Amino acid sequence: MQLRAEQLERHLADRIAPFYLLSGDEPFQVSEVADLIRTAAGAAGCSERLVFATDREFEWSELTAQAGAMSLFAARRLIELKMLSGRPGKEGGATLAHLAGAASEDVMLITTPRLDATAKRAAWYKAVADAGVTIDFWPISAAELPQWIQARFSAAGVAASRDACQFLAGRTEGNLVAAAQSVALLALLSEGREIDVEDVARAAGGSARYDSFMLVDAVLAGELERCLRIVRGMRAEGAALPPLVGSVAWMLRAAGDIARRVHAGESVSAVFGDRALGVWRQRRGAVERAVRRHPADAWYGFIAETNVIDQASKGMRSDDPWLLLEQLCVGVAHQPLLARQTRNALAW
Repeated sequence: MQLRAEQLERHLADRIAPFYLLSGDEPFQVSEVADLIRTAAGAAGCSERLVFATDREFEWSELTAQAGAMSLFAARRLIELKMLSGRPGKEGGATLAHLAGAASEDVMLITTPRLDATAKRAAWYKAVADAGVTIDFWPISAAELPQWIQARFSAAGVAASRDACQFLAGRTEGNLVAAAQSVALLALLSEGREIDVEDVARAAGGSARYDSFMLVDAVLAGELERCLRIVRGMRAEGAALPPLVGSVAWMLRAAGDIARRVHAGESVSAVFGDRALGVWRQRRGAVERAVRRHPADAWYGFIAETNVIDQASKGMRSDDPWLLLEQLCVGVAHQPLLARQTRNALAW
């Protein structure tokens, strides 16, 4: 059975299904719905929780054995499977199809990246969908974010003006976690009245509008104007520079390692399969596109620039470290020729 995320609470109030499959690339949305299922499973008597992830050490036979075994401690269990890919392979597909068709008192919660049409035609997916509930999650666009914020205010029992929701959407720039936290804070402060733009501005005044995660995402995506807006915004907010430079440097090292290995002949899928790189799944596409923008040796030059910025921030150089950071972000975000032209303009 296919449900929308907003239909889940009503469904769970009626019954709990034996299978739930959550598919999407927005971690915040998936985690919120997964928490609802966990709570409902606990209320339904699932007093034991088993968690599996399809990493390199994972064995499908272990999942089969655990799912078929009787628990010594609980009558019902919640079994979670975090699939790192939407394609479980032949063995995995057979295992999931078998479990979906087997009679069990347990509840199984599966989370996957967004599944395409091909994956949804697979036998394992159809078996899971027939046995339980599937929910797809789609990224919330900038145009949809104010409505999403409005819905969260309504769910919290708080009225908010359209302008306030628009303003909050602009402040959080697509960061769902930040938006949700802001809604929760404003709901506590509302005292039963409608939230307006001034309320949002006052609440935001005590928290940073930008952070290092936003900057890293903008650099990887090649969004020049947003990079500069974030750097300048963080400077105006009095953000500490060393942690920010550290986040950018971490991203550059990861991208440099990927570029080096791909240049040496490794396949892109094999490189990204190395969990030691620490690249989040939702950033993979952006990292891959960023790596393709520059030759492998360029990334080591970018990393060297972070050392110069760090020295300038500590007074060891006379350069303006924030301007150097702007120039670095421009260099990474854009094609080499455009980057050089823009960096020269910034220097003047």
